[in-house]
Order: sequence, then structure tokens, then C-alpha cells
Amino acid sequence: MNKLVRNLLVALWVVAMAMGGTLLLINSRLSAPPPGIPVGKAAPDLEFTAYDGRTIRLKDYIGRPVFLVAVPQLNDDAVRVCESLKEQMGFLEAAGGKVFLLANTDVATAKAFHASGKLNFPVLIDLRGSVAHTFGAERDRIETIVVDAKGMVKFHIRDVDIRHHGPQLLAFARTCNDEVAAARSKGIGKPVEPISIQDAITGKMTPLYGDRSQKATLAIFMSTLCPCSNAYNERVRELTVFAAKRGLRTTIIYANADETIDNVITHAKQSGFVGPVLHDADQVGMKHLKAAVTPEAFLMDQQGILRYAGRIDDRREQELVKNAVLNKAIDAVLNGKKIPESEPAFGCAITAKR
Repeated sequence: MNKLVRNLLVALWVVAMAMGGTLLLINSRLSAPPPGIPVGKAAPDLEFTAYDGRTIRLKDYIGRPVFLVAVPQLNDDAVRVCESLKEQMGFLEAAGGKVFLLANTDVATAKAFHASGKLNFPVLIDLRGSVAHTFGAERDRIETIVVDAKGMVKFHIRDVDIRHHGPQLLAFARTCNDEVAAARSKGIGKPVEPISIQDAITGKMTPLYGDRSQKATLAIFMSTLCPCSNAYNERVRELTVFAAKRGLRTTIIYANADETIDNVITHAKQSGFVGPVLHDADQVGMKHLKAAVTPEAFLMDQQGILRYAGRIDDRREQELVKNAVLNKAIDAVLNGKKIPESEPAFGCAITAKR
């Protein structure tokens, strides 16, 4: 073998080894799980198309833990996971959790899957698993991403228990909800985190703080049936008008488990309430603000700091009122005065979900 041939063979061997190393590196990068969004970082403001054509935004559910269950295929494993979730949905919602199935499929298939499984939670479209991949989920197995009440990635569950994923998520929901409750228990002088609740009239998720252009925010929990709450209908109507003129945003919230959305719409219209009327069907707002009775008021300043929580005034009978404490609190917040001490609300206990 002459020198030229030997050098040519050596060159070919070097090229082959280099190409092999490059292919090995490329293959390792493609096969490795995506880095994704690490735990403790903010989740992106994602927007999804649901199985029923609705547009759902992740940020609308700030204030409660969200579970994104990513399923690469609508196969037998997906069916088993959904069955487990269905069985625990009441408990998950009672613990404040919101479950979404991220399905790598089209709207029509997702709609058929939702109907055939009689699912009690939404299916969101995640074509090619792109959203799941963004969070770092692998494309060939079911994984769940937990976003906490503040919109941060709290957990990434890679070891999903296919047959018992409902109970598995319930433990996470309780952990997240306990954190929210602990923050709320600090009470007056502390921030009330943003939250969105469904508007009874429009059906859209509506932020408690709206666009934040108001001078303060007032949330009042009312009831369609409670005699004490109904005794305040006219006072609350006048209060909403009064508040709007003074630059406040008032939301009326109905959270009783035995109130339908039709009940809420009818009652709010008959009462003449001004401002968004929210149907807190999952009682997320009730837990977020720690409301217990109707009527009960919560007043936040322009920065979202809780300044007053409790009764509207001191008498169920309007003609006997001596201390309109909520009006005084509103005046104090707007004019930088000393805010009166919060006084416990009285009325009917909010009916909890079973």
C-alpha cells in the first residue's frame, strides 16, 4: 500500500468517526427529555381551544391550582386516567383544583372523546403536544403539570399513577389550597391575589380587579334565598351605584352551592345590581376571600390590599341602622383616612358543595 492510498484511508476513517460522533450527539439531543419550564418559575400565559370551541386562558384561573394532564394519545391509558379523575372531581374542585386534559388531537376527536367518556372536566387541544413539550413533558407518556394559585409551576408529576391519578392529584390540590388559605388568614393589610370567576351574564371568566383602573375594589357575597341577604338587596343596589360614581369597582358574587346560574341572573336583574355579577359555582372566590356568610363585603384598595372584611352595617332592618361601617370604610380608603376596624358579618352561612 503506497503512501497516497494509506493517507486517503486515514482521512476517510477520520471523516467517518466525526460523522458518527455528530449523529450520536444529534440523536442524544433529540431523544433527551426537553428541559421545559422549571418548578418555581412562572407559567406562560397560554391560550387554548377547548373541545367545545371555547377559548380558555391559563391566567383566568389564577387564584386556584390548575392541573394540566398531558396525554400524548387518546388510548386505553388516557381512558383509565380520565376515569380516575372523574371519580375524584368533586373532591378536587372542593379543594380548589381545576383539571384540564391536554390532548394531542383535533377539536372533533376531543369532543367525541369528552362525550363518550362523559367527562366532567374540559379537554384542551394540544396539537403535536407542543404545550406539554414547553413544560418539559415527554411525548410518549402521560405527565401532569401543576400550576399553583399564583401562576407558578409548582410540581411536575412524571410518575403518573394511571389508575389512581385522581387521588394522586387530590393531595397536591389540598397542598396548594392550604397555602392560599394560609395567606388569606393573615387578613387585613395583606394583598388579595388576583382571581377570575365566571360572569353569570356573559359566561366569560372575569377578573376580580378588572383592568385595575378603579380607585378601589369591593366584592360583596349575596344569596338568592337567604332572608338576611335579601333584606340588603336595596342597600346593596344603592351601594353599587354609589361606589361606581366614586370610582370603585363592585362585584356581586353568588357562591351558594344550591344556586343555579339562572337563579343568579334573575335575582341580580330584579335587584338592579350595578357591576359584574359573578357565579362562583366552584366556590373558588369564596375560599380565596374566606367568605362565610351572606351578605359579606370585602374592600381592597387600589393596590389590592385588603382594608375591610365583614358586615355592611349593624342592622338587618334598614330603618334601625346606626353604624354604616362599610360606607365609612369606603370613604376612608378613598380619602386616606383611618379605616374603621372590620366587624364580623352576620347572615346565612354560605352553602358548601358536598
